[in-house]
Amino acid sequence: MGRFVRRTMGRAGRLARQGVRGIGWFRQATLNLLLPRCCVNCQQELPSSGGELLLCPACCELLAPPPRPQCRRCGGSLVDECSTQDSCPWCQSHRLRFDAVVALGAYEGELRQVVLRMKRATGRALAMNMGRLFAQCRSDALASLRPSLVVPIPMFWVRKLRHGINSPEILAEWVAQAAHAPARNRVLVRKRNTIRQMELPPRERFRNLRNAFRLRLGYDLQGARVLLVDDVLTTGATCSAAAETLKRAGAGFVAVAVLARAEGHTRADPSGRA
Repeated sequence: MGRFVRRTMGRAGRLARQGVRGIGWFRQATLNLLLPRCCVNCQQELPSSGGELLLCPACCELLAPPPRPQCRRCGGSLVDECSTQDSCPWCQSHRLRFDAVVALGAYEGELRQVVLRMKRATGRALAMNMGRLFAQCRSDALASLRPSLVVPIPMFWVRKLRHGINSPEILAEWVAQAAHAPARNRVLVRKRNTIRQMELPPRERFRNLRNAFRLRLGYDLQGARVLLVDDVLTTGATCSAAAETLKRAGAGFVAVAVLARAEGHTRADPSGRA
């Protein structure tokens, strides 16, 4: 009798899930008929038969340029275009705690504007589609890191309540799919409401983030390969502090995935996070 009940409940659950998917498809099809699909960046109308990515071809080309020769450690461009270099002068002069960086592009031009817009409460759709674009364009690089789990950089709870969004959490969902690893939004906790990085000079940013994170109880990271996700990396202070916390908890390898990597003078750009 118990086996029959379990089998019946299982079939009912499958039918319910199929019904929900059917309703979702019908709702989306109806919306496509009533409202034209538009690029979430430039508002250009998109073909109704297109895929889930709501970015036009021109914006995709602008926001996701071909991968450039970069330092594997910090993601910065290499002057000598040597793509096998493991570190650059920037890495050697900063005590970065993470081991590798995968970036979609440089923190400049249109990509910089998109990153800034994603930080607003109205930036959720833009963040979702930038996550999709990142996953599509850098899937091989992300998968090659072989992460055990994907962890977004957390925002202090008061600030998140005020902003209504933490874009790294949204990006992490799509990065996790490309990296073939589960996303875990609750692994790291931001312990205190630190001074905003944009208000500090580069050297002070590392001091500002010292001991700013802690590991939530119940997570065993011994030997884990962790992929941190953030929207922009400028000085590297935020990701470095988070990586240090993860390694103290036993993580054996910590890489970083970011939409934008600052170059040159923009590594200290006051509009970026860190």
